[in-house]
Amino acid sequence: MSKTEIKCLSVDELKQALVEMGEKPFRAKPIFKWLHTPVSSFDEMTDQSKALRERLAERFELTVPHVERKQQSKIDGTIKYLWRMREGDCVESVLMRYEHGNTICVSTQVGCRMGCKFCASGLLGLKRNLSAGEILDQVLFAEKDSGLKISNIVLMGTGEPLDNYENVLKFLHLVSCPEGIQIGQRHISLSTSGLADKIEALAGEKLQITLSI
Repeated sequence: MSKTEIKCLSVDELKQALVEMGEKPFRAKPIFKWLHTPVSSFDEMTDQSKALRERLAERFELTVPHVERKQQSKIDGTIKYLWRMREGDCVESVLMRYEHGNTICVSTQVGCRMGCKFCASGLLGLKRNLSAGEILDQVLFAEKDSGLKISNIVLMGTGEPLDNYENVLKFLHLVSCPEGIQIGQRHISLSTSGLADKIEALAGEKLQITLSI
C-alpha cells in the first residue's frame, strides 16, 4: 500500500487525516508549518510527541529532494539546481537574485510532451508529473541550501505547468497559504505554451497570479 504524500495536503485535509488516525485536529496547523520548512524527517518535528511522529512516518511519505548538481554564477550569484526527486528523476530550478527580491524558477514535470522546437525539456517526452509537494520542495530546499529568502516564483522550468493542472493548482494554493510560507499570488508567474482549455479553466479559479504565454 502506497503512502499518502503529506506535503500535498491542505490544512483542512491534514485535519481530516489526523481525525481518521484518532488524533486531535488542532495538531494539524503546527504539523503543516513544519511541512512548509525544509524538514528531512518527521523526527525533526520536535514539538510533537514521539508516538505521533512515528505514526505519521508509518502513514505518510515525506518528500525530500537532493542536490544532484549546483552551479553558481560568479557574475550575479544566480544558482542553478539539479534536484534528484523521490523516484530518482532529476529536474532543474534556478534561483535568481534581484534588487526587488529573490526569484525561483521551478519545474512542474519530469520531461515535457509539448514538443516546442526551441526547448530541450521535451526531447525525451514526458516521463511524469511532479506532485504539488515536489514543486513546493524546490522552493523550500533552495531557501535552505542558499540561505536566501525567496519572494517570487516563476513556473517556467521543465514541463508545461497547465499540462499538470491539478498538481500546479494545489501548489499555488499551498505556497500562498497563510499557514505556510505565504508567498503572495501576485508574486507568482505561470508561463504556458498556450493550452487554451486549461487557460480558460485557470481564469475561472480567480487567482491573482500573472499568466505569461
